[in-house]
Order: sequence, then C-alpha cells, then structure tokens
Amino acid sequence: MVDEESGTWKYIDEEYDSIRNSGDVAQKATATPELWQLTPYSKEWYPWWNVYVDPQEKKMSDMVNTWCDYIGEEIGNHRVVTDADQVKAAADSSIAQNITSLNAVVNEYTAKMIMAESDEKFEQAYQEFLKQLNSRGKWDKMKEEWNTLYKEQYGN
Repeated sequence: MVDEESGTWKYIDEEYDSIRNSGDVAQKATATPELWQLTPYSKEWYPWWNVYVDPQEKKMSDMVNTWCDYIGEEIGNHRVVTDADQVKAAADSSIAQNITSLNAVVNEYTAKMIMAESDEKFEQAYQEFLKQLNSRGKWDKMKEEWNTLYKEQYGN
C-alpha cells in the first residue's frame, strides 16, 4: 500500500510490471484482468480502482489515477445488493420477452444523446427515447409486471 491500509496500492514485482506494460496484448492478458472482466465483480475481489501509477514512472499517470478513482466510485460494484436486484421473472414473462428490445432502445438513444450537436438535438433525441421506451421496449408493461413480482416475492 502506498498511503494507508486498504488504500492506494502499487504492485512492485518487476517481472509482473514488465509483462503488464510490455505493449504485447497477449503478454498483458496473462498478467492482469481487463476492465471489462472486472466491472461485474466486487471491489474487494481485485482493487483495480485505486491502483497508483507514479507520475515519475509513466506518462499520463495523472489521467490513469483520476479515471481509476472515478470508475471505482461510479461502477465498481455491480453485484446484487438489494431485494430489488433479485426479483425473479419467468422465462415467458413480459420482462424476459422484451428485455432485448428495451436494451436496443437504450443503446440506440444513449448514442444519439451523446452525439447530439446541440441542446435542442439532445432534447429531441431524449423525447424520442421516451416515446420508444413504450412503443418498442414495452417499458410500462415491464414496469407493471416487475412491481407485481417484487410485491409477490418480497411483500413490499
């Protein structure tokens, strides 16, 4: 640990460091998980979010340190943490049947809103997104079914 127990850490093993920073993707993959492999897991499993990169050793270390902190705060733990995350739906449920369409709508309009060239275009994309949630994604039907399942399974 660089600063405190369970704080910012730095791995010192030179062999690991040379493999990790070799620039060879295959070599790097043998030494460490990639970000996409880590995000569904608890921060306790692999503390990637607070790796310390010494500014004297590597260019852009301030960016790495800043983004590791940000990502760790925002998306570090996607494991089930509440009853709401554990609602079970049947394979023939509206949720199961429409989740793919809903995800497609969310992905499409997220991209449109990110790429909007002005506030007006963003607002247009957002309003269209709200309409498409129900027409293509069946959002209202899914919400109603989820609330019913939640009350049945957890009595709230």
